[in-house]
Amino acid sequence: MWAWVGKLQTYLRRRAAEAPGAARTIDFKPTSRSIGAYRAVITENVALITGISAAKLDDVQDAVWRSIMRGDELQVFSAELQQKHGLTFEEADEIARYQVCMSKAVMENTRQLELGITEATWQYSGLMCDGMPSHKAFHGRRFKLVTGAHLDGKWVWPGSEPGCRCTSSAIIPGFDDEAAGI
Repeated sequence: MWAWVGKLQTYLRRRAAEAPGAARTIDFKPTSRSIGAYRAVITENVALITGISAAKLDDVQDAVWRSIMRGDELQVFSAELQQKHGLTFEEADEIARYQVCMSKAVMENTRQLELGITEATWQYSGLMCDGMPSHKAFHGRRFKLVTGAHLDGKWVWPGSEPGCRCTSSAIIPGFDDEAAGI
């Protein structure tokens, strides 16, 4: 068995003993702060889409918001963009992929910060990220959730750039530090 599995089991047993009646899951209930963050990012990212009229951009922004809040799958969202907004398959697929990846990055970041998690480890996806060798080079390294990682002269979060499918692993205070010997 891997050493970290044993440490995780010990930690979870200790936590369960401290609060025997406590729930073992964390419900995701977006706060007004996190909803505001999602809205701002979606508004900003949809505004970056080129080749679509201003009227369609407002409709696309509303579609992005609804899809993200419902937790739609990428294919469902892409199909909606094609059918309701007259976008080609390629346009809809690219918009859906980027908007979902970026929104997911913002949601995870916001949720982790609200839970008191302040750092994460960059996880290079190996998918896409063409032209982003810094993402691969940063794999496994820590970064602050508030600022992101400083790569290629700018601050970014995993999944926040077009074509990036990197993710992050939260560093749980008091658990991951113990496992790392910090």
